[in-house]
Amino acid sequence: MSKFLIPSFLGLFLLFSGPLSAQETEAVVEKYQKLSNQVEVHDIAIDADNNKWMATNQGLMKFAAINKDPIIHTLDTTVVALAVDSDEQIWAATSGNSIYDPSQFKVMDITPSSAKIQCMSFYRSLLYIGTDQGLFTYNPRTNKASKVYQKENSKIPSNNITMLFADPYEQLWIGTDAGVVQMRKKSMKVLEKDHEFQAATHTKEGIWLVSDKEIWVVNMVESKAGRWYPADVSRGLSKGKVRALASDSYGRIYLASEIVVQFDPYSNKSTTFDQDYGFFSSDAIALINDKNDDLWVGTGDEGLFRIDMIEG
Repeated sequence: MSKFLIPSFLGLFLLFSGPLSAQETEAVVEKYQKLSNQVEVHDIAIDADNNKWMATNQGLMKFAAINKDPIIHTLDTTVVALAVDSDEQIWAATSGNSIYDPSQFKVMDITPSSAKIQCMSFYRSLLYIGTDQGLFTYNPRTNKASKVYQKENSKIPSNNITMLFADPYEQLWIGTDAGVVQMRKKSMKVLEKDHEFQAATHTKEGIWLVSDKEIWVVNMVESKAGRWYPADVSRGLSKGKVRALASDSYGRIYLASEIVVQFDPYSNKSTTFDQDYGFFSSDAIALINDKNDDLWVGTGDEGLFRIDMIEG
């Protein structure tokens, strides 16, 4: 057990209660020059071969490395969200409300045409599709739409699904603008109803959840239901709405908002990647760490960046 986890998780609570300090992190920030600034990167996913997939306003794109040209999977609409299945294959959702399986070159219409797809995640072999009209599911094995979760027929507190995150503890976190649902198989528990949930990620210390008011670490070791520990979100970790959250193999957290910040919970220090690092965007939308621990940042105004941390 790491020093971060001392009995009753007290160390984490005391760490977060102290002042946050800035630090200089050695990193190389490089822009992906194969994209123009007109390309908006809405989401990023990594497949089994460490290829980077981008959901953009100019379709679905894939590339292998920062010096490689993207392969464009032609779609006649903007791609808004991506999901990775158990075989590490990529699925895409379009602004036209279609779900696209690139491996089969198959397009499916699952959600109502009036709904806006906002996020996707695989959980227990089903594809969950979060929209502003509820949560829809699709079974790839039967090629059929499955159950629809809405406020009117389930415990979901709002039909506006803002984020989805399947964690390693066989749970699906369903974020809404009126709380988060902790789903374990068929069981659903609603928590923190006065928060709009924005993003989630996982480290060995627990599940990290971000709302419009707070950041939490949910320790799944102390309690099967999870024990929540708050961190103060007002300490410069974000500016404006948090649009994405990621973590690396060292347990560091990355937040994308109007700024991109690395937070090290072990040292209680943070780094803001700004123009001094060569990062010029104020509209970071998507984050992901690839299999080499490189951080990729998708933006709405400057294309795509790679941030390579130089470890001492």
